[in-house]
Parts: sequence; C-alpha cells; structure tokens
Amino acid sequence: MTSAIDTDSSIDDWSSLEVSMFQGVSRVTVNKSVAPLRLINPRVSGPACHVLISNFGGGLVEGDSVLLDLICRQGARLAVTSVGNQHIYRSGQYGATQRVRGVLERESVAVFGPDPVVPHAESRFRQTQEWYVDPEASLLVAELLAGGRLEIGERFAFKEYSSKISVTVADRLILHDAFRFRPSVDAFDDPAVLAGRSYFLSIAMIGPRWSPSAESLLEESDRLRSRPGATLLSSVHPLGNLGYIVRAVADLKSEVTALLDHVYGFLKGKEFLGFNPRDRKY
Repeated sequence: MTSAIDTDSSIDDWSSLEVSMFQGVSRVTVNKSVAPLRLINPRVSGPACHVLISNFGGGLVEGDSVLLDLICRQGARLAVTSVGNQHIYRSGQYGATQRVRGVLERESVAVFGPDPVVPHAESRFRQTQEWYVDPEASLLVAELLAGGRLEIGERFAFKEYSSKISVTVADRLILHDAFRFRPSVDAFDDPAVLAGRSYFLSIAMIGPRWSPSAESLLEESDRLRSRPGATLLSSVHPLGNLGYIVRAVADLKSEVTALLDHVYGFLKGKEFLGFNPRDRKY
C-alpha cells in the first residue's frame, strides 16, 4: 500500500501525514499542511505519536475544502485529534467539505477522533472518509455531531450535514456508511434519524484487537442507559469478525462523551497506543 491520493484532485491540494517506526518509536516522517488545515505534532512519551488538527479561523467557511492523506507504515501508531470543536460557519450554496483518505499497513494502529462538529445556523458541511486497512492493523474512527450552538439556544438551524465512511480490509469493502441530515427536510425526532436527541456519536473499530473489549463496551453502554434520567440511546454491532460499529444519541453531551471515554480507555493498552489522547486534553 502507498498513498491514498487518487487522480481526482491535484496532489498540491492535499495535506499529507505519514508516520513510520524508527528505533521502536513512531515518528511523523511527512507533515504537509495545506490551508485551511493545519497539522501540529506535539511530543509524546512512549511508542506512539499524536497529531492535532486545526483550521485557520477556528472553523470552516463557504468554499473551504480540507483534503488529508494519511499513511501509517508497518507497526506505526498514531492518534489524530483536534485542538477544539470544528465549527462550520454560515455558508451559501456550497458550504464546506472535508475528505480524509487513510492507509494502515501491517500491525499499525490509527485513531482518528477530532472534537465535535458544530454546524452554525445556515451552514452546510459534507465529509467523507475512506480507509484501506491491512487485516493485522487496527483502526478507530470516532465522529461526534452536535445539533448546533446549543449553549446559545441554536438547535438544528443548519442547512445540511452529511458524513460518509468506507473501510476496505484486504481489498474487501467491509463498511460503507452514509448519514445525511437536513433539518428543514428530515424530522430530527424520527427514530431513524436522531430520535429527538441533540448529539450523535458514531464509532467504527476495525481489526481483530478490538474483540476482547467488546463485552466491556456492551456492559458500559447498558450501564449508561440505565442511569436515572438517562437520555442515551446506543447500540454496538459486530462487523463479522472484523470489528464493531457503535451508534449513540443523547440530549446531554456528557452521556455520549462518557461512552466515548470508555472506548478511548482501551487505547492505554500496549496493543494500541499506550496512552489515552483524551487524557492529555481533558
């Protein structure tokens, strides 16, 4: 496997991130940021590395197009998070877009979990993720959508949010998941959409290393749902023997982040990153 970039856009348009093993430690060997994306690589103790993504101006505006090509070489371990919420500002007809294409080579580990997407009133945002994963690699992708700037009472005032993710393992497409929500057209209280909740969490865990964690994740999901006054609805589904996909909606951010925190707790294990990226920030 080599670069994930294809021929539908110029290589000069893409930000690039490549991580390789060097003397038993993961190092960023390619770090190219193309506006409006910025890649930051703080020092981390241990065998893994951590990259933070940010956007100039603190978010995306009309016409912004983020393109990120990511490669984890054999045995490398990488966590990608963000410096803060990804704000999507008011836009016109086209809105903002983001595309991530990643390759995970044998025995590598990659975690892609930016902070919540927060679409402002009258905004549009479309994102796609395409991952190509070796059967002996491990991938965690977490996406959290907020219903808007809820702290100021702005709820589902955006025009469109869409997210697509595909995962291919050994040339076999094992996951193709698409979610599109237009508040003016789609009823947010529909159980097939958001069931009236304000936060939507989606997690894909790909690879054989996740199986021992599945029972713990199911137990934590049941515990959170059973608490008095809980608004959380969640599910954990196996992807055959190739991983799991987790879905959760809630009215309280603390409920979905509690589930996310439990999943990220697995990353402290030596078979993953050896540290929890959320501990460093929160």
